[in-house]
Amino acid sequence: MAEQRKHEQENIYREVHTVNKSKIGLIIGGIFLVASGIFGVYFILQMKKPVYEENKNNQNVQAMIVYDQISYDKITDSSSKIDLINIFKSETDKVEKPGSIKSIFLTQEINGVKTFLPFADLIKMMKLTASGSLVRSLSDEYMIGTYTNTEGTSSDLFFVFRSKDYNHSYAGMLDWESTILDDMFSVFHIDVSGDNKSLFVKPFSDTFVDNKDARVLYDINNKPLLYYVFAYKDYLIITSSNNAIKEIISRLVTQNTKPL
Repeated sequence: MAEQRKHEQENIYREVHTVNKSKIGLIIGGIFLVASGIFGVYFILQMKKPVYEENKNNQNVQAMIVYDQISYDKITDSSSKIDLINIFKSETDKVEKPGSIKSIFLTQEINGVKTFLPFADLIKMMKLTASGSLVRSLSDEYMIGTYTNTEGTSSDLFFVFRSKDYNHSYAGMLDWESTILDDMFSVFHIDVSGDNKSLFVKPFSDTFVDNKDARVLYDINNKPLLYYVFAYKDYLIITSSNNAIKEIISRLVTQNTKPL
């Protein structure tokens, strides 16, 4: 009888021990499944998290006008005007869809956070000689882009700035005309060698682009080199292409940014 009770107690102990081990195994398995699930969700979210530098077709980034293509170019603390010029040349060398506009976003990283280059930093990096009055009359909103002509054979660079005070902006542009070519000839790849050196002292002329008053600098053969125009007084466009101006104005009208 004593031997029998001993075996029964041993069997009970084994059963309890086995059950406890099973429970522990189930608990560990459950924890593992939960942890795996959390990691899986985190991984999926990270994969879906937008990384704007690599998303070349991200149309959710707001710009001053609707664009067809997008490009992100990194700027660092050591970047100079030469680096900007190389970026602009690289972008204009890319011929996009005929009649299309590409928005160029200059990006920088500050404390691990990626942002777009502020307007003040752009002016400083480009070493523009525009007066402080002109700079203050412009808002922080700006756009840099390229326009590919309707033949799809070449692309032209453009800048669009937002004016807060038309009178000060216009007066500032008139004042800047005397040195704007010094600032911009390398940006727009304008030949100023040889006889073209006289362009530095040549005045701008009045013209019309898309029924808008504009100012233009002609070369020695009376070919347009550089335009600026105020669209609806609060959009300042600077470019070497009158067709780019027409397309920008057309898109401003289409998206009802400013009524006619």
